[in-house]
Amino acid sequence: MKVLSISGSPRESVGKKDAKQLRKKGFVPCVMYGGEKQLFFYVEEIKMLSLISSLEPLMLDIDVNGKIHRCIIQEIQFHPVTDRIIHIDFVEIKDDKPITMNVPVKFEGDSIGIKRGGKLDIKLKKLPVKAIPSKMPSYIPINITKLDIGDSIRVRDISNDDYQILKPPHLMIAKIIFIRTIITQIEEDTDTEELAETDEVANETE
Repeated sequence: MKVLSISGSPRESVGKKDAKQLRKKGFVPCVMYGGEKQLFFYVEEIKMLSLISSLEPLMLDIDVNGKIHRCIIQEIQFHPVTDRIIHIDFVEIKDDKPITMNVPVKFEGDSIGIKRGGKLDIKLKKLPVKAIPSKMPSYIPINITKLDIGDSIRVRDISNDDYQILKPPHLMIAKIIFIRTIITQIEEDTDTEELAETDEVANETE
């Protein structure tokens, strides 16, 4: 998984007034959990916006007063009107301690069903994954090459020794479905065959 670096500065005081002043200056108040004690700091909003715009899950190395803290984002709070970031919670991670992250699914291959005119109906775009940091994937690859129309992929169809998917095994991730053009074509073909059979019967009785 990709690891990006960013600098933070310790907060001199903690409170609503201090947080408001930081936001006015273009910073985001933050809290990091998971260490010996909670760490209160702030980061530049513009830098965080560029990081969270990525669709991939990220690990961050945050430098606060010269000490590097490897962490993941636990929660981001946005302003309900302006959509500006108003607060971020981080969790410091350890190399040997499993973490849980929402990881995007990446479909690979050319499906038989899609070649026949079907469509990939995606039910889940991300899956909660549990793994130690070094084994956490950037995405979950799913090969759909052999899927025909009506076939599906479920959680139980994905297995990997490096991580665990925290969803029920029966849960559907994606399915190759009919689309209107296919149904129409099948109906037309059926009508044509039935008409041909009717004509044959009529000719035989004459």
